[in-house]
Amino acid sequence: LLDDIGPIIGVAAMDVSVSSPNMIADMMSGLILRGMGVFDTSIDGGGQVYRAAQSINLPAAPGGRRFDDNQNSEAVYQALERAAFDARRAGAFVVYARPDPAIMTGLHRWMSLKANRSVAVAPLSTVMRKLNRQ
Repeated sequence: LLDDIGPIIGVAAMDVSVSSPNMIADMMSGLILRGMGVFDTSIDGGGQVYRAAQSINLPAAPGGRRFDDNQNSEAVYQALERAAFDARRAGAFVVYARPDPAIMTGLHRWMSLKANRSVAVAPLSTVMRKLNRQ
């Protein structure tokens, strides 16, 4: 299946439907052969897919925190502040959201005031590599 998709850098496991051990093993072998990674948002902290990737030293990241539950830019800003705290404590942390207008406003505000001051903002691939070394 991965061969038919075109240029990709990895797979995002977005819900718990990716739970069959055989499906996960097949996915991991396909990803490792291609030098790709896994972003597992199935549960906070990473689920079966994340743990399977870690067990074979495949670059991976757990979902961390989704910060778009509230469509209020102030709530987004506060969620990013909590994520920055988690990143300082854990060494790396992933946040993700839909690109809705209020979400983007809160993200822009946080980026202009806080980004790269208390924590470094980095691409997901960089976070995956850092988590893989921990």
